[in-house]
Amino acid sequence: MAFNLINNADTNTFRKSTILVSETSTSANFAGIVINAVAAGTIGLGNTWCDGNKFDNNTISGGFYGATLVGSSTQLITSNSFTNNSFTNFYNYGLYVAGTTNTLIEGNTFSRPTRALVTSGYGIFLTQAPSNGMVISKNKITNLFGGLPTCNIAILWYLSQ
Repeated sequence: MAFNLINNADTNTFRKSTILVSETSTSANFAGIVINAVAAGTIGLGNTWCDGNKFDNNTISGGFYGATLVGSSTQLITSNSFTNNSFTNFYNYGLYVAGTTNTLIEGNTFSRPTRALVTSGYGIFLTQAPSNGMVISKNKITNLFGGLPTCNIAILWYLSQ
């Protein structure tokens, strides 16, 4: 993990950063940005209490996940935003979201132009817990299989309740 926000990490701003994670690993332990309830994992549901964090105009490259934003079904994390970021060369998920409220996902680009070892590609993945008041707009998902042009299972955004 490059950035891991847990235990009430509120009102942080990450702007114009380059976040690099392995572009060859297929392990779910690799992510550029992790907001969840456990220090040792990437998508642990629980009482995260990380609210009001902003990620704007960053480049996040590599990882199994580009970023994860995970609260719980009973303690939703609120008002986090991912805007104008570039998520590149992630293995499976660009942005994985569960257990949030009033989340903004806008103006991001999701691509895997050079990653040769890939699986199905999820640009934005919503699952496991309510995500109330979420705004998803103006995102672009492109070239998910540039490094492996014979693969073709792409999911622009996915919602599972």
